[in-house]
Amino acid sequence: MALYIVKDVIVDHYRDEISSAYSTSSHYGVLNSGEFDHAITELWKAARVDGLTRDFFNTLVEYEVKAHGVEPEVTTFLQQAA
Repeated sequence: MALYIVKDVIVDHYRDEISSAYSTSSHYGVLNSGEFDHAITELWKAARVDGLTRDFFNTLVEYEVKAHGVEPEVTTFLQQAA
């Protein structure tokens, strides 16, 4: 049971970090994809060490980006990066 709690804490942490990366990469309502990509790449390096799979991490990224009401171009960018 403790393992599930730790996993939930890790997932919540990365979900928050991804959301923060999206917010800080958006300027005047426009996402700077280079900034976002750099932030996500750095987060992925840490998430991999923490035991997250690439597919699961990508799912978290897609979920958080969609939660921000992302424009279709960013969704296409995320699909190509996967």
